[in-house]
Amino acid sequence: MRSYVDESEVAFRGSAPEGPGYWMAPTVLETSDTKSRAFQEEIFGPVVSVVRFKDEDEAIAIANASPYGLSGSIWSRDIGRALRVARGVETGALSVNSNSLGALLDAIWRIQAVRTRPRAPVRRAPWFQ
Repeated sequence: MRSYVDESEVAFRGSAPEGPGYWMAPTVLETSDTKSRAFQEEIFGPVVSVVRFKDEDEAIAIANASPYGLSGSIWSRDIGRALRVARGVETGALSVNSNSLGALLDAIWRIQAVRTRPRAPVRRAPWFQ
């Protein structure tokens, strides 16, 4: 994980426990290079890349510049803007003003319901109403 961290891009670094084990402090990287390893590859650790954008179109282009897209989250005070951006983002499960875990769990639950009980009613998450 440490090989992904370019020290010149560290915007924030938290703390990690001391003692035995393989610990790494949570790290936020601010980058403008969407071709960097930290932006392009999945890092299975407490590291996130943040990229500034000028407008909605650039935000969508940045979000779609990665080959990965299992899940994502859009955060905004303007729900209309967030939904407009969400329509352009190419990802499997997308949440607005929430983490994607809820959307993923909802999708998994619906798949299970269809496989195990074909006539079972599908519970829709409140944000899909």
